[in-house]
Amino acid sequence: IVDLNYHYIPPGILLPIIENSIEHAFVHKADNQHIKIEVKEDEQECLIITIADNGVGMNAAHQKELSKKSTGLISIEKICKQEGIALEVSGNIPSGTSIVLHFKN
Repeated sequence: IVDLNYHYIPPGILLPIIENSIEHAFVHKADNQHIKIEVKEDEQECLIITIADNGVGMNAAHQKELSKKSTGLISIEKICKQEGIALEVSGNIPSGTSIVLHFKN
């Protein structure tokens, strides 16, 4: 069990990720839509939050393009940089996208 009172999660960091999953991941997928949010700690008790969907996914070129154009992703990257949070984005066509946030203590 993760004690979220022990960890600081900056405002505005999770919602844009979830909104992007809802808005973009399932554009061409009518059924069996899932967004999974996993919250855990690593061995050093650092918080790790993973938000994954089973949507259409994206390739590396699309990921690079989004990091320049998507206001949601740009704001998330800015918050991560300010707060020292590592951000991993991985997308696989057609099996979805995964965003992992690694928080430091």
